[in-house]
Amino acid sequence: MKRVIINADDFGLSEEINLGIIKTHREGIVTNTSIVINGNLVEHGLPLIKQVPNLGVGIHLNLTYGKPTLPKDECKTLTDQNGRFLGYPKFIQRLILHQVNLEEVKKELRAQIERFLSYGIECSHIDSHKHIGYLPQILNIILELAHKFKISKMRFPNETAMPTVSIYQKGLLKRNTIWRCWISFLAKRGRAKLHKYRIAYPDYFFGISQMGHKEKENIFESILKSCREGISEIMCHPSLMEEKTSKPGYGKFGPEHRYRELRMLIDPRLKEVIKERNLKLISFDEMSLS
Repeated sequence: MKRVIINADDFGLSEEINLGIIKTHREGIVTNTSIVINGNLVEHGLPLIKQVPNLGVGIHLNLTYGKPTLPKDECKTLTDQNGRFLGYPKFIQRLILHQVNLEEVKKELRAQIERFLSYGIECSHIDSHKHIGYLPQILNIILELAHKFKISKMRFPNETAMPTVSIYQKGLLKRNTIWRCWISFLAKRGRAKLHKYRIAYPDYFFGISQMGHKEKENIFESILKSCREGISEIMCHPSLMEEKTSKPGYGKFGPEHRYRELRMLIDPRLKEVIKERNLKLISFDEMSLS
């Protein structure tokens, strides 16, 4: 059977993202989301989550955006002079130079999981902002914490199964090749550790290659048509924000890209494709360790 998880990342970063994710669940094909616990609008989103009991909810562990959950004096090697997380490149640089205190990482990630669980939400799975959770040192910590808190499912961002694409999309996929290959390499390198901790994960992953897509075609239709036997996760980033002015938390491609994804995800044609291809939409909650 071909089963598909549609996971919307970044819940909690803004009101528009929260509302957009709920909209794409109610009116479109999104089945799961993941919360950025240190996001400024998590409290805004909690009542919305309770209104959609069929939406799976995981945690989006974060070490590179915003402020940490813990006080800044407990995260000195993870933050800048303003007490904010370092960006991805700076964090990687410090990690390579052994300038990151891994005990601080463990304490911060533990605090994020504990805050998530304090909201009374069952954690469907773990994923991480910019896939930082698959850096070897960070993955070791996450797996220890997953075991401690009895979280048994994770994203596996090994994007090797490429979607069927049109001529308009080929340039986009080429542009994202280096990033896709880097993340896939890290994921494959960590696979044995997931097995050791008996972590369940989808067979296939899509979502890196289509980031920044600007054409009129619905790239999610191409991805759905590419899904194989087994479980596929499709990562997405919808938002209600349509304005061209960016806001904190929207990332590299800005709010217009996220709004474009929202329109694609609620396109009725996608439900027709799902029926035609005999796909079953599920959440991480419905996935088990084989």
